[in-house]
Amino acid sequence: MPNKDYLELAKQAAANEREYEWGLACEFWLAAATKAPENSSNKHWALLRSDFCRGRTRENGFYFPSEPSTQIRESKIAMSSLSSFRGTVFS
Repeated sequence: MPNKDYLELAKQAAANEREYEWGLACEFWLAAATKAPENSSNKHWALLRSDFCRGRTRENGFYFPSEPSTQIRESKIAMSSLSSFRGTVFS
């Protein structure tokens, strides 16, 4: 059964991405990551999308003054964990 809180936050994050609202998308992806189960592909995906959106925000000249100190560490874990899912199709 899908986590409804995660799904709603992820949908909002994706909608913000489509509108090029990278800062908002970043925040929604981080919020979605907190609702996903630990070590799940959804949590890892949300953290990676948050990183992507943060990068796009910086490319556009914006800066996040208070980034979570755990973001870099969690992103590295997410990247290594997702490498085991290559070729897997998620529904």
